[in-house]
Amino acid sequence: MIAKEFQPFNLVENIEFRKFVKMLNPSYSIPSRKTVSKSIIPQLLEKTKQKWEISEKIEIAVTDNAANITSAINLNKKLCHIPCLAHTINLIAQSGLVDIKNVHKKVKSIVEFFKRSTKSYVKLKQAQTQMGPPLLKLIQDVATRWNSTYDMFQRCIDIKEPLISTLANIGNVENLSPDDFDIMEHYCSIFKPFKEMTKKEEANLPSAIYYMLITMENKAEKKFEGIEEQPVLTEATILDPRFKKRGFSKTTSYQRAYQKIIQSISTIIQSKKNNVSEDEVNDIQENTNENEQFDIWKDFDLQQLQLPLQDPKQLLNWTNILNEPLLDRKSDPLMWWKEMKRIYPNLFQLALLRLCVPSTSVP
Repeated sequence: MIAKEFQPFNLVENIEFRKFVKMLNPSYSIPSRKTVSKSIIPQLLEKTKQKWEISEKIEIAVTDNAANITSAINLNKKLCHIPCLAHTINLIAQSGLVDIKNVHKKVKSIVEFFKRSTKSYVKLKQAQTQMGPPLLKLIQDVATRWNSTYDMFQRCIDIKEPLISTLANIGNVENLSPDDFDIMEHYCSIFKPFKEMTKKEEANLPSAIYYMLITMENKAEKKFEGIEEQPVLTEATILDPRFKKRGFSKTTSYQRAYQKIIQSISTIIQSKKNNVSEDEVNDIQENTNENEQFDIWKDFDLQQLQLPLQDPKQLLNWTNILNEPLLDRKSDPLMWWKEMKRIYPNLFQLALLRLCVPSTSVP
């Protein structure tokens, strides 16, 4: 029920629910919320992974920034936890609203008013029809979605004249001032590229917008602090043919990622060699048993098979890839690696492990 009906864990502590279960089966003891979250759910998760045969394939978990989820992921020492980019951006964007909270609160209350009052909404619709703009509905923002605030502000801007006219005719709701629209317009001009994951500087900003940007910048620095120290992210960046070295702000971070890729390539090659070597070791042992006079070479041959391997050709290929021109930013890096699979088989295997990690846990 908790999983299929999206019920919270504290359902098992609900008095009426416990009474209901006791009526169904008096002898059944309902597990506590702590037992459900710390024992039952992990067991079900492990069973599901085994059923789907993916236990050995899961290396990374991408989730939101909630403390309980982060703690749950950290319980599994084999998993690497990556914070969801969408949730992180939401926290940064929401922090910026503090500095324009008066405008945000006013716009939100106006939207809620029209959502509640059918009569007033009809008047707004009539004003839009008379003034010519397309018929557009007001959008109410949601605290968990930063872009919904952008949409709410932008919609008010889109129907600015009909909205001001309707509010003036109604009279019992505080109207939006030119300064309010000025702040909303600057907010939207900043968040439009922010929504598309790019940066854009704006000149002559109102003081409220300026302080909003400072707050957001500080929040972003805190949330993304140490991002270039995260091996999974740096390896994914350097393996992405669209970014490679240009995806790093620090040379030291790039150099660490470069060396880590070389180590990973060597590990993959060595792993493949070990699989092949098992048969060779058996052959050596069989030959030794048959020809005892050559036993002197047994240890030498076995040690040679166990030496760490660094394929110069593979390492040279890796350097060549980094020196090639960047792939177009809108291209699919996985398709590029698919085409390069035969040329760089070991790098291809490593790229699949890193580039398959989603940046967000939002569907």
